[in-house]
Amino acid sequence: MAIKASLLFLLPLLLATMASASIQEVCTKAAAGGNVNRDTCIKILGSAPGASTADDRGLAVIAGNLGAAHAQATLPTINNLLRSAGSATKGPLQDCQELYGDAVDNLKSAADSAGRDRFDDANIHFSAGIDAATTCEDGFSERNVASPLAAADSKLLLLSIVGVAITHTGP
Repeated sequence: MAIKASLLFLLPLLLATMASASIQEVCTKAAAGGNVNRDTCIKILGSAPGASTADDRGLAVIAGNLGAAHAQATLPTINNLLRSAGSATKGPLQDCQELYGDAVDNLKSAADSAGRDRFDDANIHFSAGIDAATTCEDGFSERNVASPLAAADSKLLLLSIVGVAITHTGP
């Protein structure tokens, strides 16, 4: 009976360790393309509620939900920047506003699809998050102006790439 109690005590610890390994594996896979910093990925995913016990599918859902929340939280920043935008940044900011609005919907759909084991669909939606971040940045670079959304775009890109890395081959 004491052994059984000890095993029950150790089970949550073992599961948390396995999930942590999963976060590290997912972030290593995401970083392989060179667009994601592995340590930043581990920090962002690891700090999310439920991530320490999530499997790959759960991490894909978390990445989608974090990405959607981040895109939603970035929209007011874009709106504020638009109020004082000069001619060089107004067009790209308007494009980013639309891209981020679409990213909210796409990343919510990615999380939903991943949670339903529809990894091909989730992958398409995560890929749209990548496109939103890169297209937003491209708008500024094409006009040779510094992007006021570089940090936001980097985080959106990271979360979307993590989702693609998980759903590309399925959990």
